[in-house]
Amino acid sequence: MKLLIAELVERAQVLVGAEGAVLGERSSTGGTFVLVGTGSLVDVAGNFATPPDSPTALALDTGRSSVLGALDEFAPGARELARTLGAQSAMYLAVPGRTGVRGVLAVVSRRPTAFGDRHLAQLEGAAVALGALLESHSPLELRELRESAALVESQNRFRAFLAAMPALAWVKDDNRRYVAVNDNFARRLGRTPEELVGLRSGDVFASNEARLLTEHEAPVLEGASFEGEERVTFEGATSVFWTTRFPIAATNGARHFGGMAVDITAMKRAEQALARSHETLRLLVEQLPVGVLIHRAGVLCLVNEAAARLVGAPPVNELIGRRVEEFITADQPQFELDVQRLKEGRVGRSQTEVRRPDGSRALLRTVTTRIDYDGAPAMAVILHDVTEEQRRQAQLQVTGRLASVGTLAAAVAHEINNPLSYVLTNLHLISEELEGEGLRPLTARTMIDDACVGVERIRLIVRALSSLARTQPEAPHPIELRVVIDGALQLVGKALRQHARVEVELGPMPLVAADEPQLTQVLVNLLTNAAQAVADAPGREHAVVVRGFTDPAGRAVLEVSDDGVGIARGNLERVFDPFFTTRPVGEGTGLGLSMAHRIVTSLQGT
Repeated sequence: MKLLIAELVERAQVLVGAEGAVLGERSSTGGTFVLVGTGSLVDVAGNFATPPDSPTALALDTGRSSVLGALDEFAPGARELARTLGAQSAMYLAVPGRTGVRGVLAVVSRRPTAFGDRHLAQLEGAAVALGALLESHSPLELRELRESAALVESQNRFRAFLAAMPALAWVKDDNRRYVAVNDNFARRLGRTPEELVGLRSGDVFASNEARLLTEHEAPVLEGASFEGEERVTFEGATSVFWTTRFPIAATNGARHFGGMAVDITAMKRAEQALARSHETLRLLVEQLPVGVLIHRAGVLCLVNEAAARLVGAPPVNELIGRRVEEFITADQPQFELDVQRLKEGRVGRSQTEVRRPDGSRALLRTVTTRIDYDGAPAMAVILHDVTEEQRRQAQLQVTGRLASVGTLAAAVAHEINNPLSYVLTNLHLISEELEGEGLRPLTARTMIDDACVGVERIRLIVRALSSLARTQPEAPHPIELRVVIDGALQLVGKALRQHARVEVELGPMPLVAADEPQLTQVLVNLLTNAAQAVADAPGREHAVVVRGFTDPAGRAVLEVSDDGVGIARGNLERVFDPFFTTRPVGEGTGLGLSMAHRIVTSLQGT
């Protein structure tokens, strides 16, 4: 039956000089079901949507014929198919049946305005004959015709699927011959899909590669599937593919299997580059003299030997996969927050005191930053042992204090000598009065009180001097800045007043957490610098102002200002550098401002 209908449709096509023709009927879904195609439309079959205003619907619904002379006259749904087929003009004729319209006959041409009324008249007889032929066949024969058309439609969809697939795709029979391949596969081999049909792997690939591919096909022929990497050479270049092979359900006793291959060459190269980068990073980190660890969400990914040594940890290979808190143990409560920051991966700098398993301690300076490690976000922590550095800094502070004591020795001796002379004078007077006629109680009380004032003055000076010279700092505790100011002026007030008027302006100030001797040293160093600055600018009256107040943020502020010679603009960036001084050789150590800056910043000040 199909052959008879196809022959009649083809005759209709030739009769009017068309390039292609189809015969369709209304489908159960309301569209058009193409039963047979010939010429350029030989592969057109199956269901097609039919807009209500299309020539096809007009023929099926009313029996009216249509002639289209240009592409833009086609219905929107048919226009894309016409453009794909290269059609420029078409005719649609109703195929009559005993009870109404039986179907539609359509012919197309690649030429515009190829058809007219004459051609419609020529095709009317063919349309009637096709209607009679359809009516003469049994329902079973018509069902077979529709199933045949549905098969063509399915094959068309399969070919379209293969053509659109970005991967390489193919189908083989049980003799391992290609039955179908897509354009991408054929193009990689430098052939057409038609040229590959009937060939085996050994016909298109090198023998060693074909042998491996054949081995991978063996289990698929037994009903299993295959997935894995394969290396294949195309045009002299080897590519890496992720290949999937799978059996296809047998039809008519014939077994087939399909395959898809995705080119992962670029991805493999990226993986290799990442692996090389990872190895380079590991080797670099291993050679660094400072400790380095990399963790992700608190779990260690990489630790170098230097880091393990710093905290007395087990061998590096035993640390990977463990948590940061197992690796770094805070020694004091105030450092536990720093360890928590490391675990959480907060970016920044900090110092953490750790306790090693052998009981020893180390002060570590840490720098934490975010990085991309092994293809995922991670945190890198650099650990630097500053235990010895802190010891040297503490020793440097002691040296600075002792240098200050030496600098102030003459002035302090004078400060002590004055009240001491006063005390001795009063004691001599009391002694003489006792040897004479006797000492009146009121006079003795006055002399003793005056002597006590002098002794208290000496005590305060000695206390300030002892505090300044103490080598072991105390733990920070709340102190009053007024006490610090009084102590510093006890030490340097005499020398300062020789060159300037000292003004003290103190407002309300909160307690500060600090070490009193350290803050005393800061103020002594600032006042000493002020004394030297005004001494270098003789010829006028000078003032040194000590001002204390509370800023808007509630912080205590202590300022020392003078109207001396000032600091040259070129030296401003170096004033806090250790051993930098503008004094003549032998008159300055260059430690005063450096020590003051270090003490203040260590106490979280500015």
